[in-house]
Amino acid sequence: MDGAAGGDGEVVHTYCPDEGYPPLLDALRKKLGEENGLADPHVMVTAGANQAYVNCVLTLMDEGDKCVVFEPYYFNHVMAVQSARGEDGLLVGPTDR
Repeated sequence: MDGAAGGDGEVVHTYCPDEGYPPLLDALRKKLGEENGLADPHVMVTAGANQAYVNCVLTLMDEGDKCVVFEPYYFNHVMAVQSARGEDGLLVGPTDR
């Protein structure tokens, strides 16, 4: 995977496609195929946990689905569900403290 993370002098500290930096994705697919024996692996690399969470919410929540978020929660988790499904898609569950 040498060079996949910008070793070729390319600028990598800017925005890239949502699925990740293309040379890194190619290197990961090659590695997973050759070393792990996975055929046609689907790979996504995110810039961080928030992007990964939003991608999961957008992928897994269908029309009419509801998501339960328990207190205390990270505000971005609620915002992701609200963005995907509005207020009707969100249930905030209580917890015993």
